[in-house]
Formats: sequence, structure tokens, C-alpha cells
Amino acid sequence: MSTRNRYYGGPTSDHFDGLRFFNPGQPETDRSLRDLWRWRAERAAVRWPAHVAVTPNVPESRVEQMRITMVGHATLLIQVAGLNILTDPVWSDRISPVKFAGPRRLRERMR
Repeated sequence: MSTRNRYYGGPTSDHFDGLRFFNPGQPETDRSLRDLWRWRAERAAVRWPAHVAVTPNVPESRVEQMRITMVGHATLLIQVAGLNILTDPVWSDRISPVKFAGPRRLRERMR
């Protein structure tokens, strides 16, 4: 079946029309810029918390079996077969390329 997608010529499916993925039987999720502005103007403001209490968990330095530990934000420590793999570490006080902007860290960094 030919699709409007010039970069994809493969088959379509019940959740892919050849151009976009979607959830079958679910409402349409496309929104206009006007919808976005309306949502932003009508939603109730939620204050960003100053701190979130977390009980630290310091994993063993090496394990043979598989273990995955959530470090924070999008950072995971994946341990398997004596190897440690750290994904997407963020060690700064803000999630930002500059020190003065971006959301502040909600808990202290582990040292």
C-alpha cells in the first residue's frame, strides 16, 4: 500500500497509517497552537516543590545478576555481569546547559 510518507514505503498496521503512529480506539491527540494557548491559560497553576524527600539507596559496587537502580531524572544505573552502565547522568543543580536557568534539583545530590 502506498502512503503519503516519502521516507517510508513499508506496510501499514492497526496503529500505524504509514505516516503516523496512533492508539487504536482512542481519541485524536492532535492539537493546534490555539488549543495549546487555551490549555495554558485555563489550567490552574501548580507550584514547583522546593524539596522532595527521598530515602537514598546506595547499590553494591558490582553485582553478577542484573540490577537497575533509578538515580534521578532520567539517570539509571544498570548493573549486569559485573559491569556498571550509567545512562544520561545529570549531576548539576539545574536541568539546563547554564547554571542560572532551568528547573532546580528537588533533592540533594548524593556525594
